Amino acid sequence: MLNGVLGNKYIDSTGRYTNGATTGPHLHFGMKINNEYVNPLDHFEIP
Repeated sequence: MLNGVLGNKYIDSTGRYTNGATTGPHLHFGMKINNEYVNPLDHFEIP
């Protein structure tokens, strides 16, 4: 059940409930430097 909402029909491939906002494959990307998360955009040149 999502946030106490009965009848939530949105589940992922493992059977866990989601909010239904994900519409396709996507990536969550994180970077750690010296075991601390940093903003990846600070470390790439973006045109």
